[in-house]
Amino acid sequence: MSAPAAVAQAEGKPVSGLVSLLRSLVINVLGSWLVYVALERLFPAPSLIPLWGSAAVPTADLAFELWKRRSVDVVAMIALSQTAAAILISLFAHTPHASMVGHAWQAAGLGLVFAGSVVLGRPLMVPLARQALCGDDPVRRARFDATLESQPALRRQMTWISLAWTAALCSETGVRLVILRHTSPATYLLIANAVSWAVPSMLGLASLRYGKWIARRLRERGLLARDADAS
Repeated sequence: MSAPAAVAQAEGKPVSGLVSLLRSLVINVLGSWLVYVALERLFPAPSLIPLWGSAAVPTADLAFELWKRRSVDVVAMIALSQTAAAILISLFAHTPHASMVGHAWQAAGLGLVFAGSVVLGRPLMVPLARQALCGDDPVRRARFDATLESQPALRRQMTWISLAWTAALCSETGVRLVILRHTSPATYLLIANAVSWAVPSMLGLASLRYGKWIARRLRERGLLARDADAS
């Protein structure tokens, strides 16, 4: 399960959500690193096999989650696009270092997608918030869209949150490139995996909490009906 999806579940169902969050941490951070370390001993640099094996762990986990759910939502689409980009980078990079640099730039690439959605007037945070707060419930989704349409301030908040994601994801790339320059590949991979897991998790949690705070303020002002609470 992707980190943002696990965060959304943790907000709605604390116990099962925290279990999913920890599972995601163990598989995508620790599991990927352990596979890399094991394969690096068998296939030392400049072999790319350790990186391919490491990348296969979160890919397999994502495929398993999608198979269980039998559906693809906006969060899954983002995860799939990131996974596809990671596979392409791993296949076409000529050295392990080049592959790691390419993977580091993935965060900034996703951040620019958020920025582009704002430029196009369709903040990516809108479908993400709809999915996180309403799930697949058509009634709640329709209510969410109606509330968003009637409250321009909410859409502006979605725009600002999308830009915040852009800034944070671009910063993640900068941090990962600095770490890559000053550490060994194995150390970098462990830290980078932790960073790439923690940043979306914290962004997702902060976005959900902020959205609920905005909804509460609107209800207090009488601008949002009680039954239209997206939380």
